[in-house]
Amino acid sequence: MLNEKQFRKWMIASVSVFLLYFVFRLLLLPPYASSWDEVDYAYGVLDFDVLKMQPHFPGYPFFILGGMLLHFVIDDPVRSLQAFNTILWISSILPVYWLFRQYLVKEKAVIAAVLLFSLSYPGIMLVLPMSEGAAVSILWWYLWSLHRAVSLRTKDSAILPIILFSLLMGVRLSYIGFGIGLIYFWYIFWREHKQISFKLKAISFHLVLIILSQGIWVSALAANTGSLSTLLQIAFGFTGGHFTEWGGTAESGSPIVERLGTYIMTNILWNGLFTQSLLIMIISVLLFLLTIKNLRFLRLKNLDPGTILLLVSFFSYFFWGLFAQNIDKPRHILPLAVLLAFFLITGWMKKMTKAIGGLLILWLFIHLGTGLNILHEYHEEPPAVYQAADYLSGKNDDSPIIVYTWEETRVFSYLNADFSHKRVLTYSQFLQDTRHTGKDIYITNQVVNGFKQQGADIGSRIKEVKSFHSQEILDPVYSTIKVYKWEDKKGERP
Repeated sequence: MLNEKQFRKWMIASVSVFLLYFVFRLLLLPPYASSWDEVDYAYGVLDFDVLKMQPHFPGYPFFILGGMLLHFVIDDPVRSLQAFNTILWISSILPVYWLFRQYLVKEKAVIAAVLLFSLSYPGIMLVLPMSEGAAVSILWWYLWSLHRAVSLRTKDSAILPIILFSLLMGVRLSYIGFGIGLIYFWYIFWREHKQISFKLKAISFHLVLIILSQGIWVSALAANTGSLSTLLQIAFGFTGGHFTEWGGTAESGSPIVERLGTYIMTNILWNGLFTQSLLIMIISVLLFLLTIKNLRFLRLKNLDPGTILLLVSFFSYFFWGLFAQNIDKPRHILPLAVLLAFFLITGWMKKMTKAIGGLLILWLFIHLGTGLNILHEYHEEPPAVYQAADYLSGKNDDSPIIVYTWEETRVFSYLNADFSHKRVLTYSQFLQDTRHTGKDIYITNQVVNGFKQQGADIGSRIKEVKSFHSQEILDPVYSTIKVYKWEDKKGERP
């Protein structure tokens, strides 16, 4: 066992290392909007318009508002959103520490918070101009406030989590599953108090407050789209697409066993907890084996209402993410990765030994080093779609070209690419569009894959001319872009 003096030294050292890591993170912020969603957010900062998909539904109004406010002092919309993510991320250290204090002494809670914030996958996801970074930070505030409310069990203690839940929904609506925490609070509240009239009045007050607080951002979106009916039309259209093939959800047809394996082993563990690092995985497994007995605080007979709240929150989002989120984008499991890390770190810190301490030091430094290395490479090497844009611009200088893409065209538009480009969804549409063009025709690998899925035999009609690569962990879908030249620029003849 480590004594109090040793813990204090370790606490000071870990905080110092983390501060240095944070400074390097700021220097390595990548100034890229390299996906359709990232461009949506960047455009939203410049001109918020849900009808133009700036950004797409549900608009993420509080996230965009944060970016807009910082855009007054930061010229780049991408950096404005990154800065907003960073500010919220720093603020969330407090609720994370306060949550750890429910299970650990002060020195251990500080070290535990540093360990949690050193996680490399959430750390690198936070530098993207995406709403996940802000949402995870607000989520910590929300869970802490709910944990506090469950402990106090008073009418007024629910006000803060209700307001924070509204902020969370206005930043990332897909975190709606965490609303089950409010239902759990009402269950505890109802069980605690005897007078039925008081309970009914209190819960009615809470429901009115939920409607009013959520109404703030919903009414703002309705005003932006012109009317509530228009907003609902956009919502149903987006939701319908989200739960079909392009949304990547369970409804799109992937077998549930295969989906579950990818979800847990690849997304939550390999990406979310291990950051695709074999060394981090080995150390994490060793820590788990050494401290498995210390996770007894999660056994049913030992569970207090606050711990039950965190577990209920974890599993509610677990099933939401499994069935209703895009399995091809591991970033959707960020809440699960950080909550799982919270449980594990609490268990690891419960009964510290020198062996466990040594492994945790390795775990800390390797996570920090992995995160910084990925950010450095991404900062130095532009995303594959940026590289492709530069290459195709050079081709266009030689002779006019047109490029057919899947989603890359959104980024090309954001970069003001000087060549013609167009999104194409079907092979028949492509043939019709290219029948009379005089330009050289290029297509990307996503288009090729799409055409093949539609049954088109185009192997003899295309020639790969260039391939571009960037960090897969930051963009698993478009980290590799291959450019093909269409050999018959006038298309198939009838």
